[in-house]
Amino acid sequence: MSMQPSHQIQPSIPHNKLQIVSPALEPRAIEVAARHCGATQSVVSFIAKGNEMQIRKIRARGYDCLAEIQIEISQVAKDYGARNGLDPFVLDECTRFVLEKFPMIAIPEIRAAYRSWASGEIETGNAEMYGGTMDVRQLGKVLSAWVEYRNKIYFNYCKEAERIAAEKKEEEDKIFAAKYFAENFHSILEGYKAKVEKWDDVPVFLYDALIERGMIQFEDGERKRILAEATVIIAKQIEDARAESIGKPLKVYYADSLESSKEEHAKVVARKISVFRKVFNK
Repeated sequence: MSMQPSHQIQPSIPHNKLQIVSPALEPRAIEVAARHCGATQSVVSFIAKGNEMQIRKIRARGYDCLAEIQIEISQVAKDYGARNGLDPFVLDECTRFVLEKFPMIAIPEIRAAYRSWASGEIETGNAEMYGGTMDVRQLGKVLSAWVEYRNKIYFNYCKEAERIAAEKKEEEDKIFAAKYFAENFHSILEGYKAKVEKWDDVPVFLYDALIERGMIQFEDGERKRILAEATVIIAKQIEDARAESIGKPLKVYYADSLESSKEEHAKVVARKISVFRKVFNK
């Protein structure tokens, strides 16, 4: 990788003026990630926002950020203990090192890494600037510890953000499905009427929708009679399942499950029978 000597480079595009739009952050995910990782919410937000400003990403968009990296490294070195600044050739090598080994971080994360190192938030082992000198080894230790720290935070943020997004989508899908069902109820009902041939094929969800619309009416005692009929059907299903379960663990489990909730199963059967007879007229 060829670079101009560090003392001759001037920033071509200030990092804070890059026209890159980061996705909106999820506040609840920031809160959860901060709690799980023992970080502040501002740190989580900083890391999440910085994901779209990774060095490799902004370079892929055509931004030459070499000058910005060198300026950041040089200033950080001065602020955090390099009393005599950096030799231009050491700075060039530090820049190459960041480009090759840490392209997954954003440029402001270099300073964030040193801030976390100074505060003890990240463990770097032996990373002191001996003699007030910063070198590639020292830079690598600090950035390696930072990347491990920030990856943990970003993983927890993304995991929670994805869970929240899936939850929102599920709720939106439910709302859409309910709206579609309500608007197209009669055509949906006619479709089922045309293809259902026995009570067991009736979708049980139709029962509540038909009751709400006043499309099912019961005579006195009719509900109880249908439920009693359904109870007999379930009892027969349990008996048959027991007979078929000998030497078959899965059949035994099915029979046990059916019997443990036979009242609920009977209610489901009663609802299907009610729709089949009173609405489908079969």
